[in-house]
Amino acid sequence: MAKAYHKRYIQGFPNLQKLQETLDTPHQLALSGMDEEVHSRMKWLGMSEHDEYKKYKVEHETLRDIRARFQGEIYNSIIHVVTFDLFASTDFSHLYAATREPYCNEFLHRLKSVSDGFAYLDREIDMRALRENLHEDVRGAWFRELEIADVNSAALWGPTVTDSDDWARYEALGNISTLSIELDFAVRRETIQVTRSGGIVLYGNMDEGEALEFVQKIDRLVQAHELRTDDPRQPVLPPK
Repeated sequence: MAKAYHKRYIQGFPNLQKLQETLDTPHQLALSGMDEEVHSRMKWLGMSEHDEYKKYKVEHETLRDIRARFQGEIYNSIIHVVTFDLFASTDFSHLYAATREPYCNEFLHRLKSVSDGFAYLDREIDMRALRENLHEDVRGAWFRELEIADVNSAALWGPTVTDSDDWARYEALGNISTLSIELDFAVRRETIQVTRSGGIVLYGNMDEGEALEFVQKIDRLVQAHELRTDDPRQPVLPPK
């Protein structure tokens, strides 16, 4: 089963003191045509199975565009409750959110509203440089924003796909949004994906400690190709 991990550099992360202690964000009007409010809750579960990370459970409410009927009324969106794990490094320099990127960003934005001094830094990866560095291990990619008539996106896959003429053409006419890469971990070969925002998707059957260890290994490769001028030790909120 695929599982995504999104890293954010952080400062001022709320340091919950007691196990099972929770932190709630303020309720916000959903603005969905429903007289409802949305919020998020974070609970500290203690140390994770990796000794460099604390583990939190997040219950996050988010709007989902869908036409639905409830008690005779038609609505164009519903409030979707998403639950995911969040792992903060013990020095609170960064975190990994094990969820989709929009939920990660939406939750962290809400967390800022109740935590004075909390800030986080988004990531952007130079995907061409990452591809060049891991050329022999790349097995595929999604290309977006292609400057090709009637084609906005395309995918290429194969053991030597980066040597193909199509790869050179798509890379010249668009942007790589996702790379599929094979890497060694423990005694096996694993296929993973890396997104332009630095998200890491694992597919192997790993326990929590193994997954975090592998994510760290991948991130050391990815981090070398971050596109930013900000000091990661002094993160800022992304522009509105």
